[in-house]
Amino acid sequence: MASSLLKECGLSRDNPVFRCAPSVPLETYIMPMLNIPEKSRSAELRQLANLLLFISRLMEIGEKPCDISYSDYAAHIRRATRYIEENYYRELTVENLASHTGVNRSHLYRIFKSTMGVSVQQYILEYRLSRAKALLFTADLSMSEIAASCGFPDQSHFSRAFKSLYGDSPRMYKKKQENITDENPCY
Repeated sequence: MASSLLKECGLSRDNPVFRCAPSVPLETYIMPMLNIPEKSRSAELRQLANLLLFISRLMEIGEKPCDISYSDYAAHIRRATRYIEENYYRELTVENLASHTGVNRSHLYRIFKSTMGVSVQQYILEYRLSRAKALLFTADLSMSEIAASCGFPDQSHFSRAFKSLYGDSPRMYKKKQENITDENPCY
């Protein structure tokens, strides 16, 4: 069954990477698969159920996996996303990203939007916010330290952007997630 499910998601040996916008909260499906501490038949079934929920979410998203071809477009996009992922905490502009990837600004914007489904600026913002969201739970940092470490010049801009994407302020989001974990420690 696994092989046919993965094919329905568009995944294969030749195409093993599923790309989607960082705003798609796939970690909410992945984390429950990893956080089942006991070894029992019921725990195994919960992991399987969570895996199936994750696969169903991939199908719902409806995006195709990243085309790992060696075309110029794919190479430019890979260079751009890698640069963003390695430098998200710095000031990033489309101009310096275009310079790094070796294409002009408008061309990068066009191929990025058509390939990734979002603008370069939106991708940078969503990537920064996804990193900030991870830091909420893994680092003992203040909100202003999290904001600064993810490339936001001030905490208020960070909080507004976070709320716009995730529906809650960073503090409220963290509190709600901790309450969910406290109520159901297996998840």
